[in-house]
Amino acid sequence: MTACTLCRPNSSTAGVGHVSELDCRCEPGFYRKIPNTTEDCEPCPRGFDCSEPGGDTTSIVVLSEYWRPTRFALQSRLCPTGESCDGGTTNAATFTDRDEVGCANGTRGAFCEHCADDDQYFDERGGRCRAFGFRIRLLLLLL
Repeated sequence: MTACTLCRPNSSTAGVGHVSELDCRCEPGFYRKIPNTTEDCEPCPRGFDCSEPGGDTTSIVVLSEYWRPTRFALQSRLCPTGESCDGGTTNAATFTDRDEVGCANGTRGAFCEHCADDDQYFDERGGRCRAFGFRIRLLLLLL
């Protein structure tokens, strides 16, 4: 018979029959900095949603109106124009550090205030990318 190993604080197993410390998952409101380890579960950082059990740095959700520079960043920043940051999570299998975490469609970069399309500009008042008008395009060509 295998003896049970106690989980670290703020973690538990999902049901009966788990005996290894690797079976312990962080409880809601906590996350693990390094995935698939037995390190302690830390309180959820500001700007993140850790309501799902078993969260780690790559799976916790960035709240709407917050920006996260990379999927490994342990801090988020409130976006000056909240509409451009729609939060969310990353897919660890396909995510690269060049991808944007939580940027709304068409935006990228720091605080999601840059446009992915070079034919657009970021409108701070609207918090989104807009197409250059004919007069602005003409002016840019003349410069």
